[in-house]
Amino acid sequence: MKTLNFHLEDEITFPERYLLGLTLSPSPAPEILQGRSQSLNSKVPYMCELIININWIFNMIDLFKLMKRTVSSPKLQESLILSVSAIAHTISTRSAKAGLPQSHLALEIEEYLINSLTSCDGENKGLCQQLYLRALKNLKSKPTVPLLFDALTTADSKTSVVAMKAIHAMPDSYIDPKYRPTLIKIIKRLGRKYDSSVRTLALDVILRTTPSKGELKELVKFLLENVVDKSHAEVSTFMWNRLHEFTEKNPSLRDFLVEIIKEESLVTYHHLSPRGLSTAFTRTFTSNSNGNSSFSNAIEMNGKILKRSLFDVNIQTKSDSLQLLSVNI
Repeated sequence: MKTLNFHLEDEITFPERYLLGLTLSPSPAPEILQGRSQSLNSKVPYMCELIININWIFNMIDLFKLMKRTVSSPKLQESLILSVSAIAHTISTRSAKAGLPQSHLALEIEEYLINSLTSCDGENKGLCQQLYLRALKNLKSKPTVPLLFDALTTADSKTSVVAMKAIHAMPDSYIDPKYRPTLIKIIKRLGRKYDSSVRTLALDVILRTTPSKGELKELVKFLLENVVDKSHAEVSTFMWNRLHEFTEKNPSLRDFLVEIIKEESLVTYHHLSPRGLSTAFTRTFTSNSNGNSSFSNAIEMNGKILKRSLFDVNIQTKSDSLQLLSVNI
């Protein structure tokens, strides 16, 4: 850390690599733990975990102070903010798994990011909000969810997309049922106008958090009414495919969908045939008693032009999951 210079505007390659390494590492580099007694670590595993977290905090303190001072390169400043929030998330996750309380530093970083977001003003307000919303996306803290929904419903169009992406990145348990009516209104285009990316991500959040049959029925009727409308065919087709993708993983959701289609007499080619070029699907690579690996592909079109493409590779067990690779275009 001491050999890196964060204050040269044109020489940011090494600081950027350092930040990237810290952000991606699930544990501190071996050099950070030099001088620690191996016998202590082997005899007292919880003490070892505590040492690891303390070493993370020592490195974070330098980065956090540096971030608050503002470095000369705007790009490096952005990397600092995003990296510090991601590392703070790692600290909190590791502390929780070790049965340790959340560190005071992680809480301080969360408070700093929230205050920075609410302080954004002036002609660059949108860009400022987008930066700190991306930082909160990396932080993944439950207390920030109300702030994200506030930004989603009050900010400009571009900032709303960033806010929705941050909400989408939150664990399902963080999304309180009280937010579902807001998400459904966004999907159905009630109230202000939202980008189609916001609407499709809102659908994902609804489907992930186990909607009721009534909520699913409301969404299905809306999608099938709009899929025949050429002006909304692409986004409706995309969301309809995402709905089917989720039903493949969730038996109760699949049963609800089958019942709704029968109750509403929607088993016709007119209703169920695709009208757009957009698509979304998941395929399994391997599957056994220990878990499975799969990939998801989603393509959202705007007319005949590609608007958004996602490719994810996931590894899942009964109790946990890991996103191994994610490519967004």
